[in-house]
Amino acid sequence: YVIDADTSSGVGNDFSAAHVIKVEPSLMTVVLSFRGKVRPPEFAAILSRMGSHYRTHAEWSNIDGKIKKGSGAPALICVERNNHGGHVIYELTENLGYRRLYRHDQRGKTDNAGLGHQYGFPVTGSNKISMLVNLGQVAYDGGLLVPCERTRREMRNLVYLDDMDSKAGSPPGVHDDLAMAIGEGV
Repeated sequence: YVIDADTSSGVGNDFSAAHVIKVEPSLMTVVLSFRGKVRPPEFAAILSRMGSHYRTHAEWSNIDGKIKKGSGAPALICVERNNHGGHVIYELTENLGYRRLYRHDQRGKTDNAGLGHQYGFPVTGSNKISMLVNLGQVAYDGGLLVPCERTRREMRNLVYLDDMDSKAGSPPGVHDDLAMAIGEGV
């Protein structure tokens, strides 16, 4: 399982959004979606609970038909690290002890710990359009099943906002939090 996470401050018009995506060889299926106005520490706690529940390679008990306690690894969480994402990542790693986070390769650069990566997915002007084009292509090719109507609606609303600046997103007044989250996860 992979969990995507688009972060917000928890106030104003912006939402925090996330999906749990079941990843199989030829199909990704959204099994859970979340959108809410929660502050970064609360959003991190929600993500941690999601990741602890949806485990990778977990074993089933033949006795009670439930997942064996402690089996499998927690889901991989891919947090957008822009803006409030840093707060969510800090809360997950430092206060909640969650260690299965997507790490972005910095291509030869090192962070303060001397590592060549940073936790989280950076959404930048240079990769946002290619991220959304990839999302559209995977969905069009049938490699992504999205039962959540809110997410499908947001994905349909994505447009180029400014061809000169190569900006993409939703038109003014329309939310794109779920669409951005799933784009980051895919």
